[in-house]
Amino acid sequence: MENQNVLPIRKAAEEIGIPDLETLRKAAKKFGALIIVAGLEYVDRARFEDGVKNEVQAKAEQAERRAKTKGTIGRSIGLLRARIERAPGLIAAKEGIISAVRKQVDEAENAYEKKRAKKTLKDLENGLKKQKANLEKDQADLDKILNEEDED
Repeated sequence: MENQNVLPIRKAAEEIGIPDLETLRKAAKKFGALIIVAGLEYVDRARFEDGVKNEVQAKAEQAERRAKTKGTIGRSIGLLRARIERAPGLIAAKEGIISAVRKQVDEAENAYEKKRAKKTLKDLENGLKKQKANLEKDQADLDKILNEEDED
């Protein structure tokens, strides 16, 4: 091939510094730099380098965008809002289950069933405490993030 930027895949691998031909083949194909002529594979170095540069730039911009949607805590504002909106319903459902299990404890026919129901009740109550604590923590985190944005 006449173009100096178009190299056979083995030579391109040496110059680019990627020893694994399969890795280079995948990357070149991704960037549209893989050229196949009569069964021989060539890599367009200029296209490949542009693709790598664009990929690095896209990753950097993605990191910047991600940083804008998160506070210093590192949690997404949207995720916190969704968790806060959903939490009251989950807590109410768990409280309903706890009252049903309490009824099971009272109506248990033998000691084994009563013991199992008490264990389930204890686990549910601990889960409810965790849910309430998480709701408070999420609310505090969201308030902190929103206050940081107001200061900027």
